[in-house]
Amino acid sequence: MIDADGSFRISVDSQGNVIMEILGETYSLAQVPLGIWHHFSFTHNGLNAIGWSFDSWVFPDGGGGAAAGGGLEPGQVPGVGPKGV
Repeated sequence: MIDADGSFRISVDSQGNVIMEILGETYSLAQVPLGIWHHFSFTHNGLNAIGWSFDSWVFPDGGGGAAAGGGLEPGQVPGVGPKGV
């Protein structure tokens, strides 16, 4: 989903787990249902913290939904490499 060129990587696996990788460490952020739309937001303070949140909605009728968020301070989070995000 997001590859920040050596800084961090965020993906969703086949079971719906939102996974963040930083400096060889793997963090499980949340589990989201597959087959529906999600809106993700991520922030990076450029030093040592990453914040995240998501909203999930069942379409097309708009019924259901969920939201979650949190943050990580895993220590040094490298800056984004020259390729960008």
